Amino acid sequence: MHFKGQKIRSKSTREVPLQPATLAWLEPFKTQKGIIWRNAKVYDYRMAQLREKAGVTGIRDGFRHSCASYRIKQVKGNMAQVAAEMGNSIAELTESYRRSVTEAEAEGWFSIMRGVITSPR
Repeated sequence: MHFKGQKIRSKSTREVPLQPATLAWLEPFKTQKGIIWRNAKVYDYRMAQLREKAGVTGIRDGFRHSCASYRIKQVKGNMAQVAAEMGNSIAELTESYRRSVTEAEAEGWFSIMRGVITSPR
């Protein structure tokens, strides 16, 4: 996926490789143009309700944090690559996003398909 002029800290153009699971999740939207998600506030509210009912805590942009941690593991610690993909500095990745995860967890994260969760090999 190509990002140009997006409101990110570096304001730079960047390329983000799309994982097979990402392509599967985006498949229903491939013919659409423009904004495809207008429900961020409703989504945030519902996720907060779900976390409360489940008795778990969450963080703002938790999926982004998780994706960064799993992507760092997936690319064998290549922080420069992940920083470029996310539009962050290596320092920001290390401080805000990097968590200790296993290779199996990273593989599992990037294998979550629409309606199906595949188990790691």
